[in-house]
Amino acid sequence: SGYIKMLKEGIVYVFKTPVVRNFCIICIVLNCMLIPLNALQAPIADEIFGMGSELLSFAGIFASIGGIVGAVLLPYIAKILSPLKITILGTFLLIIGMACIPAGKLVKGNALLSYILISASFFIMVSASSLVIGIINIQFMKCVDHNYMARAAAFFNSSVVASMPIGSFIVSAFISHISVIYMLIGSTAVSIVILVLIMILRPILEKPEEMTNEA
Repeated sequence: SGYIKMLKEGIVYVFKTPVVRNFCIICIVLNCMLIPLNALQAPIADEIFGMGSELLSFAGIFASIGGIVGAVLLPYIAKILSPLKITILGTFLLIIGMACIPAGKLVKGNALLSYILISASFFIMVSASSLVIGIINIQFMKCVDHNYMARAAAFFNSSVVASMPIGSFIVSAFISHISVIYMLIGSTAVSIVILVLIMILRPILEKPEEMTNEA
């Protein structure tokens, strides 16, 4: 009973704290944006680029480099931009990287251009993800009450992880009816709508006093 009470208090705290709630929603949404790319890597290499596993290996190398670059740049970008602007920038770059994948159909059969395009795409996407995830972790530590830190983090992580099988199930349901390239185009279009909503709604992603200081 004590555990259930503490868990309920943590969940209530997350939903009542705008910063934590908004970051939780954004992280779940961005995670779902990337599910088609993660789940369909082999069909992407074969159907879109006309290549095999060597293309994915190349993409993985540049994805790792992108993650490092994003982590290195974040402290400098955080001095210039607010958490909301970093989130918008990261989402925008993520969409650009996603849009490069369907464009691979235009260079199908050309190994050099395929390597360049897939490398640029994964580099941009993982760099962008690194920026957004980094600023989420920073703001999470700054904004969450220390009495609720463990419970809020547990709920945050579990909700994000739970979105992956749900998103994968949706992808598997659609992929049997539409081609991989149209799935990726649709995912990119949905991501653009999400970016527009973030720009319009401008969710609270920092403490009120920090927003006042910036103003």
